[in-house]
Amino acid sequence: MIKIILPILIILFDQLTKFIVERYLYFKQIAVIDNILLLTYVQNRGGAWGIFNNIPFLFIVLVPIVVVGLFWYMSKSKNRLEIISVCMIIGGALGNYIDRLIRGYVVDFIDFRIWPVFNVADIFVVVGGILLILSAILVKKDGK
Repeated sequence: MIKIILPILIILFDQLTKFIVERYLYFKQIAVIDNILLLTYVQNRGGAWGIFNNIPFLFIVLVPIVVVGLFWYMSKSKNRLEIISVCMIIGGALGNYIDRLIRGYVVDFIDFRIWPVFNVADIFVVVGGILLILSAILVKKDGK
């Protein structure tokens, strides 16, 4: 059940934050912590750091393939950390995928000034990826 519910909750949370940002922060900037953390509305038409800006269809095609692969991978797993990690990646990936389908771009808004602007979905993808690597290391360590 968690394999379906967790990605859905992540998608809903991500889309809610983007709705609020588009409604109240459209092309504006708010300093949360002066010169450290800002909320900055950005339309990202590419991937991370704006790469593949000129080929948005790449994400439209690849994301569903990757998500199906992740669901398959998760269906084989009995490791709770691995399952949660993959759910986080799927939820984040689909949150940004929905943006691309509906808006034609991804809404980014978390701005640390020294790093490209990102969003909640990106956080889940990155943290999920880190936890998945950690899970693999722990499983390998326990297997020795």
